[in-house]
Amino acid sequence: MTPESIDQFKHIYNKMDDSLKWKLNCTGRFVEDLLYDYGLTLRKENCLHSFILDTDDDDICGLFSSDEWEEIECTNIKEDPPLPDNVERLLHDFNKTNSSDIYDVLKDSSRRYEDFNTRTIFYAVDSMYLNALSSSPV
Repeated sequence: MTPESIDQFKHIYNKMDDSLKWKLNCTGRFVEDLLYDYGLTLRKENCLHSFILDTDDDDICGLFSSDEWEEIECTNIKEDPPLPDNVERLLHDFNKTNSSDIYDVLKDSSRRYEDFNTRTIFYAVDSMYLNALSSSPV
């Protein structure tokens, strides 16, 4: 992290209103305070520097007691939104077992630019495909 990004992180935190922070009922501690304190110890950029709570990160989990973590995982649970039909079809089409079949889907330029989601998926798969080709032994 650069000194500027640390300053920005501190500035954002210092502007926070305690009444708008997530106060855990079981202990009264604020989630943002814990993320901030931990964020100051990190040398590399992390999503918590944007006050995003990554519930899959064991280090983040370790900041909280087991009661706090249970409250975090059980509060405001949202269902994953359904995928648009074209995205679901595209992901299904990319579910191949050999590179030539994946390449055939990548060549279909009519689908590549349908919308933001398909462009993003094509970019990701194309990047992985090229990376796999470049790292394959000749």
